Amino acid sequence: MLTVFGKHLRKIRIDNDEILNDMAKKLHVTAAYLSAVENGKREIPEGWIEEIKKSYGLDGEQYVELQEAAIRSKKNIKIRLDNETDRDRDLLIAFARRFRELDDSEAQTIQNILNKKKGV
Repeated sequence: MLTVFGKHLRKIRIDNDEILNDMAKKLHVTAAYLSAVENGKREIPEGWIEEIKKSYGLDGEQYVELQEAAIRSKKNIKIRLDNETDRDRDLLIAFARRFRELDDSEAQTIQNILNKKKGV
């Protein structure tokens, strides 16, 4: 099943009258590998977003949409903690342990806090 990122790649191909193999060549991978990334069976390789932007001349909005699609398609995220304060490390770990237990109201409250702009 196509990921959000895979859907964006497919749209880029269609908009450029390309098939899977054409895009795979531009990204220096096999069509099978590209298909696996689109379907979430492989992680999105480092540097692909920039390479796609460059190869297909994406404008700012398209580039941001592709970045967001890549984030939404991730199955795992890694957060380096080696440069964090003890307070921040504790906060990140506590959140990771408990986020599945949050009810809708709690999740929305946290989302609102994270989306709030400084000084507003």
